[in-house]
Amino acid sequence: MTMAGTFIETRSWTDDDFSESGSLGTSSHGVMLNEPLRGWAAFSATFRVMFVEEARKSVEFAKKRQMVLFPLLLALVTAISTIGLQFLVGDSTAQTADIDSKTFTWEELRFALHLPMFMFSLGMGTFAFMGRDAILRRTGTKNFLLAAPALQPLPNSMAHFVYFVKEVLFYVLLILTPIIAGMALGILLDGVAGIRTPLLWSSLPWTWLAMATTLGQGLALSFLASSLWLRGRPYTVVGPVAVVAIGIGVGLGHLPVDVLLWGLAAQSSQSGVAILLGLALSFGLGLFASLLILDDFDVSVVERGDLLAPMHARLGFLGKGNIRLIVAKEFVDLFR
Repeated sequence: MTMAGTFIETRSWTDDDFSESGSLGTSSHGVMLNEPLRGWAAFSATFRVMFVEEARKSVEFAKKRQMVLFPLLLALVTAISTIGLQFLVGDSTAQTADIDSKTFTWEELRFALHLPMFMFSLGMGTFAFMGRDAILRRTGTKNFLLAAPALQPLPNSMAHFVYFVKEVLFYVLLILTPIIAGMALGILLDGVAGIRTPLLWSSLPWTWLAMATTLGQGLALSFLASSLWLRGRPYTVVGPVAVVAIGIGVGLGHLPVDVLLWGLAAQSSQSGVAILLGLALSFGLGLFASLLILDDFDVSVVERGDLLAPMHARLGFLGKGNIRLIVAKEFVDLFR
């Protein structure tokens, strides 16, 4: 087609060859660019960095010497306790009059071993609260991986699950492994200077796996409770009521403790299926709790009026001393 002073030619797109595309003119200038991690690579990388972060945080809090001495002292105390088992369970080498009323059964000792571990893990599993607290404090001098979810290759929920897995492994290495090492040391001393212990080598793997199951269960339940609590009502009302109901049921004997504590049940039956089922349920609960974490990185700001003065005025029965002021401040912190 020809116009005045202009020539226009049209052709089909199929006539052009796009097999060799030219460079756009951009260059990395010799720098190797890393692609964002995906899938298992992102999970494992975040886990390793979180584990290093946990070690550095623990060393900063307790210093290197205390971090080394703690598992050693734990192993030593466990070894001494293992040697003293003959007097606790009424072994033949420690027979005394009225032995049944002065000793414990193996079931009672297993319960005394798992219950403190379960209570400890319940107190250490509030990861949802820790993540929120880290986000609130991210303008300080130190930061945590959970406080920077937008910079991670994982969503915020999966980052919390990585944190859960890291906590399980960290406490297994820091607490459970020294305990088992102490038991092994106590067994090694069997026969030395008249020392006798009723503990067998075959019981160590079962004890280690069963206590790891109890630890994972406590961390998972605590993580689940904190995740539900951050979602507000009705979980903030139903949750405490359910905990009180379970406690009453256990106290009255209607709920069997040896079934509620998965690790205790697995050790009592020495069933590999029970161990695998308990660990699977623990990590499954941890994954479910992490999925309940909201991908909300913004810090909500709530404005309130003066709470201290009205609360201080209501506590007139406490007098005019410092106790009244301290109690009023505690109530204000609770309301906030």
